[in-house]
Amino acid sequence: MKRKRRRLLLILILAVLIAISSFIIRNIYLNNKFQDLYYSANYNLTSRFGSEKLLRVNNMTLVFSDDKTAMVEAYGLSTEAPHKNIGIKGRFQKNTSGSWELEDTYSLEE
Repeated sequence: MKRKRRRLLLILILAVLIAISSFIIRNIYLNNKFQDLYYSANYNLTSRFGSEKLLRVNNMTLVFSDDKTAMVEAYGLSTEAPHKNIGIKGRFQKNTSGSWELEDTYSLEE
């Protein structure tokens, strides 16, 4: 009985360590990838929750950029059927680690 408990405890601890390490590796990977504004805009505008989300980015234009902030206009397919073309303007802020974070989005009228 004690041997089964020890084995179960060892498996549980190993599973928790694997889950924590995979979470940390994913965050390090995304933090490194988000240092590229194009990747950050494409990822954030297609994988957000909410109504202002694109299924796929077809065209992206940099409207404004300095060392700390950037404005991007992205056009692509909407997530709702029938997937019509929509435009979204996103404002990005660079954090202390040099990664671009999405601050807010605005819907563009076409």
